[in-house]
Amino acid sequence: MADAGAQPKPFSLKLIVFGAVTLVFAGVFWYLVSRLMAGGLSEKTLVSTASVSLATLLAFSMFISLLALVGVLSSWRRERWTMVALVSLVPFLFFPLHFITVLAVLIIAVSTMLYLWTVGREARARIHFSFTRVIKADLTLTIALILIAVSTLYYGTVSNQGNNPDQVLTQLTGSTTTIVERVLPLVYHGYSADITVDEFIRQQLPNAAKIIEDLHVDSLLSREAKRQALEQKLRDLGVDPATVDVNAYLDDTDRAQAQFEQSLNAELVSVQDQAISSTRDQLAQNFRVTLTGKEKLADAIDTIVTQNVNRLVRPYAGAVPAILALSLFFFLWVFTFLYEYLIRGVGELLYLSLKAGKAVSITRETVEAERLTL
Repeated sequence: MADAGAQPKPFSLKLIVFGAVTLVFAGVFWYLVSRLMAGGLSEKTLVSTASVSLATLLAFSMFISLLALVGVLSSWRRERWTMVALVSLVPFLFFPLHFITVLAVLIIAVSTMLYLWTVGREARARIHFSFTRVIKADLTLTIALILIAVSTLYYGTVSNQGNNPDQVLTQLTGSTTTIVERVLPLVYHGYSADITVDEFIRQQLPNAAKIIEDLHVDSLLSREAKRQALEQKLRDLGVDPATVDVNAYLDDTDRAQAQFEQSLNAELVSVQDQAISSTRDQLAQNFRVTLTGKEKLADAIDTIVTQNVNRLVRPYAGAVPAILALSLFFFLWVFTFLYEYLIRGVGELLYLSLKAGKAVSITRETVEAERLTL
């Protein structure tokens, strides 16, 4: 009823404090988003980037939770409109004043306005107050609109707001190379940017110690049967049994095992050289680049990414920013369920903490209701 006509009261001190804290977390969120977009983390480690991404998610959760709290506690339209205006202007602190930024700000204003009014209406309509249920009101739509705003700002960042498309391709190449260099150590053992392509491939091939570890010959077999089984396994590996001292393996003594490992390693050199050459040629064919094997791994990755970006993307350089922005939106949208769970969890913890500290409380009101009777 407060919105309908009574004289508005001054803003309460607590509401001003909640609003200020909301703006602080909104500022932290948009600052971290701008840092991630600007590539300021490109030289940092994967762990460092993941930490900043998690901090961004937590700041976003606190921002939305506090926004819902302000929406519930606001009694007057002017309080909500003030909050909409202030929250919407925060991105201007971290992004340049441009048409793209203004468009993103308008989207943020719409999302903030809808959410404040929706949670306020939901809170007033409920007989038993539940912050967990109130915060869910139009939460998915709010998240979607903010993700659209983030993608819009990313479009402005990637396109560099109208500069040469070659700069876009350079940025795309650098970002892709950075991602590949961070992922490879997680997938391949012994990855180092300073080793050559051939050295990297050799590290992925089994050595004598690994082969011996994987060789399992039934101990109940006769010596001749063991020999035949071992020779067959060596053939399967591409090793000629005649070039390896099989008897040393069958003797099962430390000295004999060391002798067998030494002879197997010597034989594996030629086998590995063939495998390396074949693998390198296959990689060169797959990625349509020239590889000699002597290139540093970092240089080879940069060559592969650069040549393929130029071949596949350059003809469509003008559309790259829009494609990347759309890709970012759909990528972030996949995790909407995670954002919702986190926001609801953070919001419930915030509400319980404020209630325990007596910063907020539940009051009971008697309301008039109309009934149709005979």
